[in-house]
Amino acid sequence: MSADLLRITLFTLGVATLATLVILPPRVALVWLLARRVWPGKAVVETLVALPLVIPPVATGLILLKLFGRRGPIGQALEKMLGIEIVFTWKAVVLATAVM
Repeated sequence: MSADLLRITLFTLGVATLATLVILPPRVALVWLLARRVWPGKAVVETLVALPLVIPPVATGLILLKLFGRRGPIGQALEKMLGIEIVFTWKAVVLATAVM
């Protein structure tokens, strides 16, 4: 196995593991709430949760880019308050994997 192939494989495994660890606790809590409780706005939350499954991955990527870009509302806030840049970094790959 070449060094590049090993590095890419390890990166992919790391991204998948990190995305799973990041998304698992809030998703389990959200699924529990959706399955066990009735509350106002539940249909909206269910729609938002299912949205990445029904819209094309390119559209999901563009929405994430718009939100987390340097001029996006979340991206600007993260960069100003915490100095964190998301777009075009490994963090963006983890975020996109977690969303999808």
